[in-house]
Amino acid sequence: NTKFHRIIYEAARSPRLTALIASAVDVGVVARTYYSYSETDLLRSAQHHKEIVDAIAANAPEWAESVMSSHVLAAASSAFQRHQEAA
Repeated sequence: NTKFHRIIYEAARSPRLTALIASAVDVGVVARTYYSYSETDLLRSAQHHKEIVDAIAANAPEWAESVMSSHVLAAASSAFQRHQEAA
């Protein structure tokens, strides 16, 4: 999972994107989120990853952006739900 995300932002060859991701994403948070995913969450995340790769291969930036937005929002929603359940 971490390797996939690193490959994506390195492939963009954008120092600005790399800096943005580094400042916005804490690797520890991502790792804890990933390891606390349900099987459904993991399957959805893997499907997002596949679709992002497909969009990049198809040179379809709007598609890639849309799926990436869904991916981030789904992860945030899952993390929020787990936080609520733990409280």
